[in-house]
Amino acid sequence: MENQEPFFSIIMPVYNAEKYVEATVESVLQQSYTDFELLLVDDCSADSSYSVCQELAKKDGRIKLLRTPQNGGAAVARNFAFQHIQGKYLTFIDSDDIIEPNLLSVAYSYVKDDQADCVKFGCFEEYFNADGEKAYSKKCCLTEQVYDNSDTIRQQMVRMELIPLFGYLWNTIYRASIILDKGLLFNDQYRVNEDFDFNIRYFKYVQRLQCSAYCGYHYAKRLNNLSLSTKNNDEYYDLHMMKIREFLQSFPSIESIDAQTMSNIFWLYTRFVYSAVQRKAANNEPVDAFIKDIRHSKLFTIYQSVHFVGISAKQKIMISILRSKHEALFLGLVHGISFVRIHCPFIFAALKR
Repeated sequence: MENQEPFFSIIMPVYNAEKYVEATVESVLQQSYTDFELLLVDDCSADSSYSVCQELAKKDGRIKLLRTPQNGGAAVARNFAFQHIQGKYLTFIDSDDIIEPNLLSVAYSYVKDDQADCVKFGCFEEYFNADGEKAYSKKCCLTEQVYDNSDTIRQQMVRMELIPLFGYLWNTIYRASIILDKGLLFNDQYRVNEDFDFNIRYFKYVQRLQCSAYCGYHYAKRLNNLSLSTKNNDEYYDLHMMKIREFLQSFPSIESIDAQTMSNIFWLYTRFVYSAVQRKAANNEPVDAFIKDIRHSKLFTIYQSVHFVGISAKQKIMISILRSKHEALFLGLVHGISFVRIHCPFIFAALKR
């Protein structure tokens, strides 16, 4: 019995997370479904994270403590863990998040018959201020549904990203054999969006997708300088245009994409462009040449021809202004968005979709 392989493998990269990792690990150890292994991968932390993980590993034999040879980022740590997983199904958890006690039990109910290649859940987005206090929480849910043909799976991928719930790893249950047999690895050149890139490649092999209305993951978004999600990133625009291109290329052709999905993809495009320009403007970088390059891009040419359906008044305004040549109006809206994002971040989080 001691040599029996666990049903689930859970991978948790750890880097300078001494303040959070114990609570995160405890939320895993307290799962009502107990047939799992937890792979803690310390990425050469500069704080006491590794010592904390050592003490936790002594408490429970289901914990495997690993350490990367040198600091390489979350993608490298996850790839390192792939060499050690033994579970039939796989999921991930970030080292400063929390999961509900029944998350694995719910997950098992979907995959115990070995039919689903992927399960997607919802989550609670929890925003913490600079003092570490929870200031705002939002529930992000999916509709309970099975998708088992390529067209509907691709359409649902885009719908999930609108929430956004497609690109995340930790709200996903993966079939481990697909990852291992296909040699899927994270692209360690990406410091952000490596999770989206991994998922878009994994979904090429998904024949049966189970979406669940269950929300059992608490995703911490911390408004401080340590989070990649709040840093200025010179590659932000390119990486997010990669998302749009990957969605378009996942279909046999652009002509094969239905009107609603095309609208969804290019509403994402609209949001990404506004965000990219806003980030540069907030960082006092020149934006005129940047906007000109956007307007001369191939994606913008496609964008101009998209017939949007089922959109709100807010979306119509943002799309119309971006499509127009009224730069002053566009930049005025960008600066308004920037003001709200910087000075009222929790209101921005509530309104941004």
